[in-house]
Amino acid sequence: MIPYVTLPPLIVGSVVIQPFALLVSLGVLVAHFLLLGRAARQALVRSWAAELSLTMVTLGLAGSVLFKLLYRPDLLADVGCAGALRYLPGISSFGGLFGALGGAWLYLAWRRIRGQDRLRYLDLVGFAFPFGFAFGRLGCALVHDHPGRRAEGWLTVAYPDGARYDLGLLELLFLISVCGLFKWLDRHPRRPGFFLATVLLIYGPFRVALDQLHVDPPRYGGLPVDVWAGVTVFSLGLYFWRRSQAPMPL
Repeated sequence: MIPYVTLPPLIVGSVVIQPFALLVSLGVLVAHFLLLGRAARQALVRSWAAELSLTMVTLGLAGSVLFKLLYRPDLLADVGCAGALRYLPGISSFGGLFGALGGAWLYLAWRRIRGQDRLRYLDLVGFAFPFGFAFGRLGCALVHDHPGRRAEGWLTVAYPDGARYDLGLLELLFLISVCGLFKWLDRHPRRPGFFLATVLLIYGPFRVALDQLHVDPPRYGGLPVDVWAGVTVFSLGLYFWRRSQAPMPL
């Protein structure tokens, strides 16, 4: 069983920095500079890659807040959308992912970047995603804000109320393995869109499987929110995989 470890806030003068916020910010920076580095190595326009990253962060944050509303149908029913936003606790990883992907697509469309070039820029995003996101899940694992079902075993965490799965920790371990896989796959050239398609194809099913460890998740149409979102992510992966396998222009 894994000990229940937490980190205290970092106090700098009169400023209190929460570990989760610090790690999420660090993850954004890691993904940003990884994206810029790969853009330079692949002879893509570095300034466009920077603007792409900024657009994704902005719309990803907005999406993470708005998508969180789906996890609180009780709050929506009581006070409506505008009222729920005032009381909404936390952010949604799926919302951040959808918002970031939507932001990337809009930015590239605005820049009139199409075809294989669009896939090259999107692949920067796909490769950087697990590396940056792992820091966010490390924050989740340290604040233990995703408690799962009660269980016994070496992957459970000794919560104060008893042993149970920590879903943030499980996803952190998954993302670390994806980072290792991507470093190994990156030893050889890949077709544009390969890494984006791959991360979506494996992340969607993982989140569907992880949802089985949730405690009473909110449901729509009989299915939990994470199942709907995971299936959508997998479907996007199939779309980009087909795009990445299309014949290269001569």
